[in-house]
Amino acid sequence: MIIKEVVISNYQCYYGEKRFEFKPGSNIILGKNGGGKTKFYEAIDWLFTSGSRGHDEIVSKRKLAETDTGGSFNVGVEVHFENKNVIN
Repeated sequence: MIIKEVVISNYQCYYGEKRFEFKPGSNIILGKNGGGKTKFYEAIDWLFTSGSRGHDEIVSKRKLAETDTGGSFNVGVEVHFENKNVIN
């Protein structure tokens, strides 16, 4: 299965919706220290391990702080594959 895109929404350091598109061939994840590289991989791991961590560990603290009591927002990870299958 070839990954075309990963979408991360309000997961830890990822505030709002962030899209990562992959091109055919090898793709490299680069960034500064503290830039979210490890959190990117942890988000994918969380998706494929049935969300084994609690909500308090995965929610974007920034999004949580700006949301009114009783308000809601999406937290999630989607992986889009070349054959148009989506896992979320």
